[in-house]
Amino acid sequence: MSEKFAQTLKQSDSGLRQWPIAAHATGGGKQAIRSFLQDLRAEHGPLGLLGRFFLNADKAVRNHGVTLAFASLGELGAVNESIQDPWWDLMPMFDSRVHRFEPDRALCLLGYDADGEVVATQAARVYDVGETNLKSVAEDLSLFYGSAKPPVDAFCRSTAPSAEHISGLVTYSGCGWYRQDYRGRLLSAILPRISRSLALAMWNTEYTISIIDWILVEKGVSDRYGYHNADDGVLIHGFIEPEFRGALTWMHQDELLKDLRAFLGDASSEVDVTIGRSGDQERLAQRVGER
Repeated sequence: MSEKFAQTLKQSDSGLRQWPIAAHATGGGKQAIRSFLQDLRAEHGPLGLLGRFFLNADKAVRNHGVTLAFASLGELGAVNESIQDPWWDLMPMFDSRVHRFEPDRALCLLGYDADGEVVATQAARVYDVGETNLKSVAEDLSLFYGSAKPPVDAFCRSTAPSAEHISGLVTYSGCGWYRQDYRGRLLSAILPRISRSLALAMWNTEYTISIIDWILVEKGVSDRYGYHNADDGVLIHGFIEPEFRGALTWMHQDELLKDLRAFLGDASSEVDVTIGRSGDQERLAQRVGER
């Protein structure tokens, strides 16, 4: 992380204090939620743009009553087990019980309400696909399981044209879940942007991808996530569901940054997530000037 960016985020505590602090239950009672901004490390990308986006996005989710904090994939799995939502199955790359990947190549965000209950999740995993391509790592299942042995009958087939051309450092962004009473609050437009922007800032990723149901593309949900490229033609068998047919959505780093600029431009009139013109968060935004 650049010294300038690190000092800026450390000084954000005073700006964050204007917001109600959520607390979650622990063995010794309740403990305050530590905002992801306080633990953010950023080493890549245009730090001025990313800094302003993270501040705006954090304010946006707080306006909807949610505090975001980093968590481990183990904690994500525990939340998944405790919720038992039939609409939320963990993809293998986010399920630490079944995969085997290099450590420190994934991130997870949990969103807490004022009572400390988890009401939203989002995660991302980074892959060094190298000179091979996404189609190859999807079909040999290392995209999903790493070096772990997948189920015997599991397979993936991709006829998505773009999968053959996506390589290098790739982020899979997904695992979005929102408690029923928090759906319809625009969180699904904010959290995916946060996770892929964090991956860019931490690992300098070139592409961001996700595999979703084609009906979400038809309904415009993928556009809300910020994905404007979608290829039908992904078949997954033997894990998640008995059989899943979906679409590959993707964006290049340049598109990710363009989307963030558009998000910030729309914020003042449409999402009401602008940083105030006075106070600590405004001064913070000024100190992380465009790089």
